[in-house]
Amino acid sequence: MYYMDSVIFRTIEVENRQLLVSHKGDLLGQLKDETDGDPMVKFVACGPKVYCYITKSGKVELKFRC
Repeated sequence: MYYMDSVIFRTIEVENRQLLVSHKGDLLGQLKDETDGDPMVKFVACGPKVYCYITKSGKVELKFRC
């Protein structure tokens, strides 16, 4: 089992998104797109492993660990 942290990367310009392409992948240490290209429009975090977001398509994701 691997310990995994989440990172939220905010970009404004399309050209900045291209900087991440070489860092995406399924290997340890690489970035994974958890929303499958559907950008987050709202995000709130209450602490480690406790967050919620809404994507542009309307998907709501709530994560928490007790």
